[in-house]
Amino acid sequence: MQPDKLRRLETWLLHAAPPKDAPAVALLIDFVPVSGGAASSPFFAGETLSAEIVFYPSATPLRGLIATRTPSSAETIKWPEFSAGLPAALADYENTLARQPWIDYWPLRASALTIERQSAQQLALADAGGHSVPIERSQTDALTPLLGLGPISALFMWDGTSATLLAADTSIGRWHET
Repeated sequence: MQPDKLRRLETWLLHAAPPKDAPAVALLIDFVPVSGGAASSPFFAGETLSAEIVFYPSATPLRGLIATRTPSSAETIKWPEFSAGLPAALADYENTLARQPWIDYWPLRASALTIERQSAQQLALADAGGHSVPIERSQTDALTPLLGLGPISALFMWDGTSATLLAADTSIGRWHET
């Protein structure tokens, strides 16, 4: 909850086929009064839509607004291709941090990953090259069914210390944070 009695609702959008040098991820932020009762995003996890997103001016565009939305077909959209392994994703974070050093977190994308157990309460995203990043502990229960299932392709938030999985494409279907 925000200190001004507003609830912040975040919706993460992943572009299935981003044009070169265009943002592949957009964050929509809505604010609703707490006094209005329970509120949720106008979108559901895994929903596909066709829309034009405009981004707020930034050295690292992320927050956007839907400018226009057109009806989308009911067909399943192919999951986008991501770079294999964690080094390219983490380099993207470092490049973003160099352009905007005060960011708290940044969405990263990588493929050819597995979810592994590091300890009883700690999971990690790992790649075949031996690189791994810890996953936010609050996601342990939700991600336990994906242990050892691989390779997966993942969209995750990275704050420099831990990853929060937002969505993943797996051999048994897509997983979405709800």
